[in-house]
Amino acid sequence: MKKIELQPTKENIYKTFIDDSIGRNKDICYFISLLDSFDESNSIAINSNWGGGKTFFVKQIEMVLGIHNKFFQTAFEYSEKNVIILQYSDLCKRLKVDEIEKLYLPIYYDAWKYDNDDDPIMSIVYEIISTLNNKYDFEELNINFSKILKGIMEALNLSGMYDLITSIKVDDDLKNIAKSRDLKSKIDEFLDQIPIERADKVVIFIDELDRCKPTYAVKLLERIKHYFNNDKIIFVFSTNLEELQSSVKCVYGESFNAYRYLDRFFDLKIPLPKADMSKYFSSIEFDKNNYVFDGVCHKFMEKYNFQLRDISKYARYLKMTTYNSAHNGGSAYCPDEVGYRFCLQCLTPIIVGLFVYDITMYNKFINGYDSSPLIELLADGEIGKFFFRSMLANGETYDEHTLITRESKLNELYDAIFNTNYDNGIYVKTIGNISIEKDTKEYLLNIINLLSNEAHKSWKVDDE
Repeated sequence: MKKIELQPTKENIYKTFIDDSIGRNKDICYFISLLDSFDESNSIAINSNWGGGKTFFVKQIEMVLGIHNKFFQTAFEYSEKNVIILQYSDLCKRLKVDEIEKLYLPIYYDAWKYDNDDDPIMSIVYEIISTLNNKYDFEELNINFSKILKGIMEALNLSGMYDLITSIKVDDDLKNIAKSRDLKSKIDEFLDQIPIERADKVVIFIDELDRCKPTYAVKLLERIKHYFNNDKIIFVFSTNLEELQSSVKCVYGESFNAYRYLDRFFDLKIPLPKADMSKYFSSIEFDKNNYVFDGVCHKFMEKYNFQLRDISKYARYLKMTTYNSAHNGGSAYCPDEVGYRFCLQCLTPIIVGLFVYDITMYNKFINGYDSSPLIELLADGEIGKFFFRSMLANGETYDEHTLITRESKLNELYDAIFNTNYDNGIYVKTIGNISIEKDTKEYLLNIINLLSNEAHKSWKVDDE
């Protein structure tokens, strides 16, 4: 069973950039143009909710910057690099933006990975060293940090770094650097020397800061502010500012003005532009123009403002349950019944979506207490026109004066499935030409809880 998730792997970063399947290529282009405009140190916060694709966005920027630096070894093949460079060049021309003017050394720092460290400085220095060692293709393995720095100094012809080199020992994991009285001057010297002949600017992407322990997040910000204020360094924080404010208040108190405090650390705050969710959803085979099922899925995720991570979970659950039946012309359980087709095409995307989005709303919906998700999604628009015609009895038409509306018919269907008592000899309830049988609710819930023959067949198809 394949996992549908937009993880920031090399393959996903490359493919989504080439296809522009999340609609953010133009944002990448504009952001890099912004970096090119800086002559001195800057600190930028890219703000977005959790699951909004922040990591993916900065990883794609890191990819483009690295590929445009001829001294920087990347994991991409020669042909892949050429495709990216050509695509980026075409994009710049279309947007009337200058192509990359400077050489950048991109460093990616996952703050959450170092959350248990005593001092963020050591892990930042380590990440820079590690990136240089990996990306500039030093072949020596199993060496300590002193040897790595010596190799960097020799390879890049750096000077004036002896003190820094001798202060870093593998045995104490860089802790000696923190004991140095002139730590700031040593770090400045280190940062000044690295870019010579290799890059005009070092861009350090600080990711996952909002997930760190509050004390570590605050300490990292303050240490960067104090020790890494260098004109050749640009910091890019991809974070959820609201969550980061909560971290600051945990350290300094609830009454503390956390937003103003963060202004000390960020020269610019940029809301991450929303990804093109419909474009991404279509790229994973949900075509809203050809299937009622896909149209309901699109409308659901738009209404509930699904982020990229939400969409990945939603799509995976659908592919594991009703996707194949919905796209193959019928339900394996009862292919000829319009009522079951309505349930398959229109209800299962809503039930699965609510389960992913909000368990309380899901429980209210399936237990007959709240039909509003169904009404809000289907009471108007073009989706499901065939089903609405089938809901009319002979002689009925949709007319607000007679109180026969889409909303009234949807509520009848909803009540027939989730609220009708079938224990008094009733087995079928009819709304127009649609029949709802006693076991319809059980059928629906068996599908979405994965314990059904139909769901099992979906897993097997996905495996193949």
